[in-house]
Amino acid sequence: MRVDEDDRIHDPEADVPTDVAALGRALLLRVEELGADLADAVVSQVPFYDGSATVPITELRANCVDHLRFVFTALTGDEQLDLSAADATGRQRADDGVPLATLLAAYRVGFRHIWEHVLGESRAAQVDTETMLAATEVAVVAHDSFAHAATAAHGEVVAAQLVRHGERRAALVDALLSGRIGERATVWELAGILGLGVTGPYVAVSMSVATLGQPAIAGIEEQLMSRDLASVWLLRPERQIGIVEIRQPDRLAVLTDRLRTLATAPVGVSAPFDDLNDAHDAVVMAEVALQSARAGTGMLVRVFEDSPLALAASGSPEMLQRVARNVFARLDEQRPADRDLLIETLSAWLDAGGSTAQTAEALFLHPNTVRQRLHRLEEYTGRSISDPRQVAELCLALEVRRRWAVDSTMNQPMKDQHRGGL
Repeated sequence: MRVDEDDRIHDPEADVPTDVAALGRALLLRVEELGADLADAVVSQVPFYDGSATVPITELRANCVDHLRFVFTALTGDEQLDLSAADATGRQRADDGVPLATLLAAYRVGFRHIWEHVLGESRAAQVDTETMLAATEVAVVAHDSFAHAATAAHGEVVAAQLVRHGERRAALVDALLSGRIGERATVWELAGILGLGVTGPYVAVSMSVATLGQPAIAGIEEQLMSRDLASVWLLRPERQIGIVEIRQPDRLAVLTDRLRTLATAPVGVSAPFDDLNDAHDAVVMAEVALQSARAGTGMLVRVFEDSPLALAASGSPEMLQRVARNVFARLDEQRPADRDLLIETLSAWLDAGGSTAQTAEALFLHPNTVRQRLHRLEEYTGRSISDPRQVAELCLALEVRRRWAVDSTMNQPMKDQHRGGL
């Protein structure tokens, strides 16, 4: 018994006509049979369930019986309806990885079957049209309540899964960027989890965050994926740091162009690297490049190799050696004799204060020979001896070459198998 808004006391079944309640009780007697039929219909009409190992047919049949029992019980006028079965179904489907669209498709099949069963039972009982419509209305409301409860539970579980996934992904990216993963097999496994290739090349990117805790570029992963650039990102209080896969040489240019379009704060990009075990070192390079951009060079996005002088200012021996290798990269690919002559000529020219005549005198050469060698040096290094900044880069690279001449990493690019001279 209950009291309604008009203070009228009536039987709980008063809201459901007697004939409708009779339909509900009749359908409940066949609920097991009808639930099995509904499960078969779902399997035949929703492709996901066809031969699915995720949801066994026995489980699907039990769920369909629960669904129909809820609706048919509502037809009887019983107000103590229990939605726990709907909640459990929704949560189980989410745990099983069943997409929400698939769950909704199954409930659409269920709705059609419920309507057909109510209509068929109404005709068998020869009830009037008004009773049939009343039964249909109650069944629709009950079905919607069950489906809504199931989908709401599914959504709660999926939301929690996304949070857990995001937390795990952030932890994995943090471990990668911090250099805390040593075993190659583990790195390859991690790359697969994060959606990166296992062979590279990659670059690290460090972006200055304008507002504490807010991404420098919102949706950066999706923005880059639209340019066929897979990436992973980690937001730290003052930095947004990422690893971007650049599968082809032109991809680096695509990346920097996109960053220049999107960035509103300084961005640093490392030199390319091939082994994810080197991600931490690449992040250091990206950070150095970012500091170069911050220094007011006129470029918001800076690539590590763009400004050797700014990069060398970090004071790191590793950075200095990297600068020297970059400046002399093409020169080191030449025959050792050719390379050594050009290095010797550069050294003499610098000692002579940039005087071609004094350089020629010191090396016992004709001035034209010195000019030819300097011109070739410009070609191989991409630095002009008439540009003070670029001359300073050559000076820096030469000094590093002298100080770390015995370092094997400096000589690795050199191809000593060639012989000959200019």
